[in-house]
Amino acid sequence: MAENFEKLLQEALHHPAEAIGRLALISEDEYQQIVYDWNNTALDLSPIQPLHWVFEQQVERTPEHIALIYEENSRSYRALNALANQLAHHLRKLGIQRDVPVALFMGRSIELIVAILATLKAGGAFVLIDPIYPTDRVVFMLNDTDAPVIITSTVHQSQLPGELTRHVIVLDAAHQTLADYPVTNPTPVNAPDDLVWIPYTSGTTGRPKGVLLTHRGVHNYFFGRSKLYQFSPADTTLTASAVSFDAIFKEIFNPLLNGSKMVILRHGWEGDLGFRQDVSHQHQVTWMRSTPSYWMAFLQHADPQKLSSLRFIELSGEAVTPKLRQQHYDVLPHVMLINAYGPAEACNNVSLENALLPAKRSTIGYPIANTRLYILDLRLNPLPIGVSGMLYLGGTGLARGYLNLPDLTAQRFIMHPVFGRLYQTGDLARRLADGNIEFMGRSDFQVKLRGIRIELAEIESILVAHPKVREAVVIVHEDELGEKRLAAYVTGDAEINSLRELVGEKVPDYMIPSSFVVITAIPLTRNGKLDRRALPKPEYVNDAASFVAPRTATEQQIATLFRDLLHTDSIGIHSNFIHLGGHSLLGTRLIMRINQTFGVTLALRALFETPTVGGLARRVEGLIDAPAADDREHIRL
Repeated sequence: MAENFEKLLQEALHHPAEAIGRLALISEDEYQQIVYDWNNTALDLSPIQPLHWVFEQQVERTPEHIALIYEENSRSYRALNALANQLAHHLRKLGIQRDVPVALFMGRSIELIVAILATLKAGGAFVLIDPIYPTDRVVFMLNDTDAPVIITSTVHQSQLPGELTRHVIVLDAAHQTLADYPVTNPTPVNAPDDLVWIPYTSGTTGRPKGVLLTHRGVHNYFFGRSKLYQFSPADTTLTASAVSFDAIFKEIFNPLLNGSKMVILRHGWEGDLGFRQDVSHQHQVTWMRSTPSYWMAFLQHADPQKLSSLRFIELSGEAVTPKLRQQHYDVLPHVMLINAYGPAEACNNVSLENALLPAKRSTIGYPIANTRLYILDLRLNPLPIGVSGMLYLGGTGLARGYLNLPDLTAQRFIMHPVFGRLYQTGDLARRLADGNIEFMGRSDFQVKLRGIRIELAEIESILVAHPKVREAVVIVHEDELGEKRLAAYVTGDAEINSLRELVGEKVPDYMIPSSFVVITAIPLTRNGKLDRRALPKPEYVNDAASFVAPRTATEQQIATLFRDLLHTDSIGIHSNFIHLGGHSLLGTRLIMRINQTFGVTLALRALFETPTVGGLARRVEGLIDAPAADDREHIRL
């Protein structure tokens, strides 16, 4: 830092009339290091091939190797390719070609993988729409993409919005239609810069935004990091992310491009820690991915013997803290922990870090092949080592921009006079002396909650649309024990239940605030900005008017579990786990404790269907009375 100050003084002496903000802080040697040496990632990955071409080549190498497993069903590479080819030929007949989006309205399944591959083989770009999304969000995504074809399954067909003018393919009921099409690979049509996938992320306007990813970018993503993992046909990947989470992309194509086996976790059991561990043990999983929040909870119940085959765990979506690193290696010292950083706008991964010990900071590692990372000031000049600024991304993996949002694309994807096209992440970071990058937080109000990217402004814009709400503010509240939840504050005279219903109609469950607080005025600082510290502490309270104390031994034990996890008193039979601040990770812990306490096998779904003490008690007693019943159904959280 002293050298930078000396450089500034020298610049001031040589340019006394120049504004101080325009004077150089960095010496030529430091500039060379941070701009060029640490971004020296050039790697020839030619030829740039669309993902489905690479998959077809893998089919030729390992045709009879098992490509994927879902429960009792499996498909070889040859069989998977044949199914995808028949659907691809059908899609082409329906007009799907280069850059045309196809909406996939289904959960994790063999049919989903077939639909993704078929869409790419036809030349189109796939759009994943989670069937658990509210109807309003589904309609928006269909209209925004203008997808002419929707592929779904019999399980989810009834959940599609009514009065659709698009062609709908119910894939698991289309055997007779597809049987007439050839099983051979369709004639390739794609170029490297064609669209491959349009993931949607939370947006500040109250609507999600689609990100336009290309074959060139995703090709660089998968092969620019292959040296670290060195996947082979001997590997097995656990595919467990929800289709709404962009990380599912790597869980699908990491194995398919390398001849590995993909094990698709049973639909609805993502949150069951024990079930995930049992599946990993049964199929000898070698690679899996998780969010840091989930992995920390997983480690509390991890059995190293059941995870003896695991070679890698890749964490992404949140900062990997030094505490988590230590906890991981204390429990699973044989498993390499990989910290992956990157937004959807750069194919989900721009840097990797072999997260070894010891660690004192939350770092994000070093750029992958053909990727550049810059930390710049407000004038877009590089900042010295140790000085925090805005993180910008450059290189092959950048998206085209946002779908139907040219102004936002121009704002976030800029052309730098020296470094070329860059994406402004909104993340604050600083370079360390060894070239690693320390994550310092956000410069705006975008948050990551349990690994999922959320724009608080999207929720706020929905709330202010309520006729009885004047103003709205949404924050992430962290309690004394480190639990993070969304809390909404509104002015006006709206009823809490109506607010909860309104938000629930527009956004997925994970974006619904745990607490809604009606206040007389939004607190402001002297400068007229929101004073977040002056907001009252959110309360997760019971309805006193309907309070009924636990009556049976089962209710009393479940009420005790509620109190232990939610840290709140006065738990009655009508106490609602969700309304008291419970979320998916806490729900996972609750169900595990219920199963351990009562010796039953209760699905996580039960909590979200019957989230009260009384309701859960009835479910537990029903399982105890009928021990042969299996509550594990095909559901999802």
